[in-house]
Amino acid sequence: VLTFNTWLLSPPLGIGSAEHINERLKIMPTLLAETGADLIALQEVWNNRYRDALINEMERFGYQAHKGKGETCIGFGSGLLIFSKLQTDGKVEEMNFSVHTRMDESFVSKGVLGIRTLIPDLGWMDFYDAHLGAVSFREKKDSYDPGHARKRLVQAEELAKWIKQTSAESTAILAVDLNTHYRVYQNGARIADLEPEYRLLVEPGYGSAGLGWIDGFRFLNGGVGQEPPAYTFEKNNP
Repeated sequence: VLTFNTWLLSPPLGIGSAEHINERLKIMPTLLAETGADLIALQEVWNNRYRDALINEMERFGYQAHKGKGETCIGFGSGLLIFSKLQTDGKVEEMNFSVHTRMDESFVSKGVLGIRTLIPDLGWMDFYDAHLGAVSFREKKDSYDPGHARKRLVQAEELAKWIKQTSAESTAILAVDLNTHYRVYQNGARIADLEPEYRLLVEPGYGSAGLGWIDGFRFLNGGVGQEPPAYTFEKNNP
């Protein structure tokens, strides 16, 4: 399983545009396929043209595409795109969050995309791809905008509740860009306390919708009490 934020943002007039989009699009399908992942969850595939280009190329490597809400004349879609080499039931479910974290996020429809796929020797599994809203950092106050953070927490709660409502299988995987570190930021540093968005996913019964799921990356690297040796894409991470 692979999750990857593609950062394929190309807004009108080029304001805030991502860098080297065309160059990255040329190599992205090959590099994604070379990982050997059976399931690939992408975020920030905002432009329909970029999305279609990725779909066409990934099909050559044997991947089936499952896409969310696309770009329209009034704004971008969810930016979510799932590729699978495994059999699916052919259905795609999507939920878009009811709130935006900040003004520029109102032009997109962030949320979650869900499919069901058949795992050999295991059975059917629910697979989700999600992306929460961005939160601005206030440098003068050395803190994140509390209003933005509250709305991101609302999104996380909606995500957890929607997964509980739609998950029909005993096995499920969530690939998500939380747009936050898993530890709380306070007085210029990350402290031991966990962010509420993260707790909603890993602690059963947390708040009104705690999922109690396992963080696969942390589980393989000593748990939340130990920092991982490196990012997942770095060679010195065993």
